[in-house]
Parts: sequence; structure tokens; C-alpha cells
Amino acid sequence: MRVVAPRVTVLNSEGYRIAIAHYPLTDEGDQIRRIRETMLLSSCEEPLLCYPLLYGGIVVFHGHKAVWRGEYDGYFKIDEGPCDSDILDFMSKVDRGEDACLKTEEGTLSLRAKCDSCIKVDQVGLRMIVD
Repeated sequence: MRVVAPRVTVLNSEGYRIAIAHYPLTDEGDQIRRIRETMLLSSCEEPLLCYPLLYGGIVVFHGHKAVWRGEYDGYFKIDEGPCDSDILDFMSKVDRGEDACLKTEEGTLSLRAKCDSCIKVDQVGLRMIVD
């Protein structure tokens, strides 16, 4: 059996951490190895990485607790563009499937329905392929 999962990018904004599951998928890493060996989702121990890895999408954490998860059918990039959205406006736009942005410590997170130079958000998460 092959276990594959999205990569996860973590950004910091307004005291929150935003974890984005995205392509390309990978079959490597400690969390994936533990799941493959034990076949227990509970073997994934770090919520910040595990929650988006298992379930996909965009996950907002406050401390170590997931406070929101959104599915976004589109792409993201981090650049230095302008943005005046706060975290609540960002989550609301993602829930409606709209383009959104959020200032983070790492740069401006931009979500777009279409974008040639962006990374595809993964909405699915963990996949187990039986061969």
C-alpha cells in the first residue's frame, strides 16, 4: 500500500497560524511513515502539520487548537502585494469560495481561483493507494 499526502505550508498572522495543504503530493516524511507503519491516524502527533495533512484544505490554528477549516478550490501564493483583510474577513471569503488575501509575517497570502504562477491547494488530504 502506498500512502501519499499533501505538503503543508505554515504561515503566521495576527496571533494565528495558517496551515495550507497543497500539491505536489509526497509519500515521504515522519508523519506519513508513522501512519504507514501503524495504520493509525492517531500516530500523527503534531496537530499543526497533521490536521491539514490528513484532511486537506486551509486550517487556522490558535495555539495548538484548530479553530477553522476551509476548503478552497484554487491556488495560493505568497508575495509582497497589498491586502487589507483581517483573519475573519479572510475566512469568510474562503467559505464563500472567493479570492482572498491575508497579511502574514512571511508576506501576503493570496488565494486565487486561477493563477499560472501559484501552488494548487489540496482539499482532500491523505490518500491510501492499494496496489
